[in-house]
Amino acid sequence: RRPLPDRGPDDVILGQMFGFVKLKSASTKYKQICAKFRKDWVKGQCPDVDHILEVFCNKAKKRWKDHRAKLASKGSPTTVEQHYHGTAIKCNLVVTKSACNDSNCGICGISQKGFDEKLIRKNITYQRLGNGFYLAPNSSKCHDYTQGTHTNRAMLLCDVLPGKKCTFTTDQPHLKAPPDGHDSVYGKPGVRLNYPEIVLYKKASILPRYVIMYTKDGIEKIAS
Repeated sequence: RRPLPDRGPDDVILGQMFGFVKLKSASTKYKQICAKFRKDWVKGQCPDVDHILEVFCNKAKKRWKDHRAKLASKGSPTTVEQHYHGTAIKCNLVVTKSACNDSNCGICGISQKGFDEKLIRKNITYQRLGNGFYLAPNSSKCHDYTQGTHTNRAMLLCDVLPGKKCTFTTDQPHLKAPPDGHDSVYGKPGVRLNYPEIVLYKKASILPRYVIMYTKDGIEKIAS
């Protein structure tokens, strides 16, 4: 079992199998993630980052490592990509220092347990590439799928194992799994999409790594 890191004065640590660590704004890791967040914000003005929490979830980490081994065993690529996932936040982790139990708080739920197939389409009525977990390389695209309190927002930065991708430029809403011989679906912009997205159909292929908290005027209802 991977031990959680030692807590520091600014850290938020919860439980034995799961925890958050608040990164210090002067740290190299914090600066690197902020720079990536800004670079990947390609639509409109990028907001300032308020806080970054590193996520530690032993169960999700083991599931992800096992999935990577399975990909390797069948000859699929095991390259790791980083993508964002927009979801709802219903609490203020930095103030409460505790994950909430609100079933509508995607940030706390996903961070504690990983992604959950039972919650697919919970807040979305139409999925362009079928029933799956949607992530994207652009932070600005994922902002459209965040939901917060007033102007408070948060999104997840995740390590993703796409394996062998199947690329589509048109809608494929019937999909419940990637086409035969593939491990994920890549939505290529140009016909139906303005910005790229990737769809994973197995929760083990996604590992939440960071919660990026920021302030941004915008929607208070997740985009459909």
